[in-house]
Amino acid sequence: MSLNFLIVEGNNPQNSEVFKRAAKSTCSENLKNLVINLEPAANITIINPGKDNETKEALKDMKDYDGIIFTGGAMRLN
Repeated sequence: MSLNFLIVEGNNPQNSEVFKRAAKSTCSENLKNLVINLEPAANITIINPGKDNETKEALKDMKDYDGIIFTGGAMRLN
């Protein structure tokens, strides 16, 4: 059985570009790689809450996820 995870990118697109230039990937891509390292069969969806269509689709299928990972960042929830 593979696990399904949703990663919510907490950085806006501009900040994600800064991370891409500095670390060669976004925070959410780094977390995806970490999860895959720990659970190679995991299915991972990454969304950015600033993109309404991605968020709408993910919320519609919330029951399908075994876990949600928030990256933090400029759009984080405190």
